[in-house]
Amino acid sequence: MQSAITAGELLGVGLVIVDPCETLYKNAVGNQTIATPNLLASETKLTSGTVMMTLVDDGLIALDDRIDKYLPYFTDAKGAVTIRQLLAQTHGLLEYHSCIPQPGQQSSITLAQCVEQIAAELPLPNPAPGTVCNYNSGVSYHIMGRIAEIVTGKSWETLWRERVATPLQMNNSTYVELENPRVGGGLQSTLDDYSHLLQMHLRKGEWNGARILSEWAVAEMQKDSCIGIPFLSSFAKPELSYGLTWWIDEKDGSGIPTQLSAPSLEHMAPFRG
Repeated sequence: MQSAITAGELLGVGLVIVDPCETLYKNAVGNQTIATPNLLASETKLTSGTVMMTLVDDGLIALDDRIDKYLPYFTDAKGAVTIRQLLAQTHGLLEYHSCIPQPGQQSSITLAQCVEQIAAELPLPNPAPGTVCNYNSGVSYHIMGRIAEIVTGKSWETLWRERVATPLQMNNSTYVELENPRVGGGLQSTLDDYSHLLQMHLRKGEWNGARILSEWAVAEMQKDSCIGIPFLSSFAKPELSYGLTWWIDEKDGSGIPTQLSAPSLEHMAPFRG
């Protein structure tokens, strides 16, 4: 890491390594510290997906529920897309809509208003839901965020703080835009905070004595969701497949995922378990 700083390849970089029981290594160099907040971009999806799975654990939603069960203004074929397909990137929806704020950008509307625009203006799924695994995640996570608000009666920021941030002691993390948060890419967090999330998944849903997710939910997120359908790889690296918010990087001889990751443009959160 230090050589990359010295060579001018990076301004700063941090690394934390955890196993289920402890932090094995933690360091930051250059203009970064362990507590430096950074916009995580697509690494946010692991956090947001975790929030959604707490709702599944509590019976407030089911993975195979359709969008239109909770958002009846999705009156066309988009309404038949399921929550599982939104998480698994098998929904067939476009990546973005102009109402979703760009990273670090403020918004003049709410998440509810944005999702209503998505329902009215987004083209029909293409290809058909469930037929291709393709990483188009901006719109899908926005829709999920609004479903979470509907079933709980709470804002996305309040919901994620109660269900994930507070029990995981992610005290220096927040979604940058509160009224219309970029649910799939708008979390600002620190190396220390995010390591708690990774360790919780390594511990099969438990962290520091608190149960965040059921063991079933953790395992469901790590399963290959693209078996039997075409998989379009990421632009960043040749992953094998995709789970529910996790990229699948390696499998054993039986086809069981053995290395997962939650990458973004400039960050990487590899996971072995």
